[in-house]
Amino acid sequence: MEKCNVENVAKKMFHLVKEDYKIVSYGTSLYELYEELSSDPLLSLVGLLKSTGKITLGPEELSKQAFSQIYLVFDYEPHYQKYSDEKVKKMLSFFDNETENGKLYINYPMFEAAFYLDDFENPKCAYEKISIIDCCGETFKTKVRSLSCFGKKNHLDFSLSKTLDIWQSIKWNYKRVVYLIGKEELDYQMVLDRQIEIKNSKEKSILILSTFVLMIVDYNPGILKVLEERIGL
Repeated sequence: MEKCNVENVAKKMFHLVKEDYKIVSYGTSLYELYEELSSDPLLSLVGLLKSTGKITLGPEELSKQAFSQIYLVFDYEPHYQKYSDEKVKKMLSFFDNETENGKLYINYPMFEAAFYLDDFENPKCAYEKISIIDCCGETFKTKVRSLSCFGKKNHLDFSLSKTLDIWQSIKWNYKRVVYLIGKEELDYQMVLDRQIEIKNSKEKSILILSTFVLMIVDYNPGILKVLEERIGL
């Protein structure tokens, strides 16, 4: 099993903010989650996870009180058979607040985008796009394996074991957002709208980008100042 996964990186990111957390694997796509929730307007995300046995709550514990903050991390997967622009827009609009329904972070095209960088100091691929045809799992992972300066090339062993690796991933994915939407404020709805616009254009591509690693910036915006001081931004 590849060591590069959401759980490993999430653990390191939450360690930075010293918060208690629980990581739950949903095990399927964003679009399957959309169908589950949209089929029952009264069903919450926590309620769904409880009903499917992915989490267990105490006998007196209510779903709404189980977690103070909820973050969702999913891949964009524009090639998925149930994908539609409207579905992903609705999901991002619904999951827009971590203290209410939860906050959704989308990886374009998938989680490994967090490691798509060939040189920390002078990357040639910092703002590279990928065609929709090449967004499928193994094709993109192979591309990351052959290029990434994280971990060991051709092995995809990207555990972000060093704090500096975390900073670099945050830095360059933040810069990608600024490049894509033209402003420094993190606006994930604008990110999605712009990605859909590029996907539906003659380019038929999307910007390689992980918004998941920017979760820590939303949690503590002061981290941008730390990045600027430590490695430049």
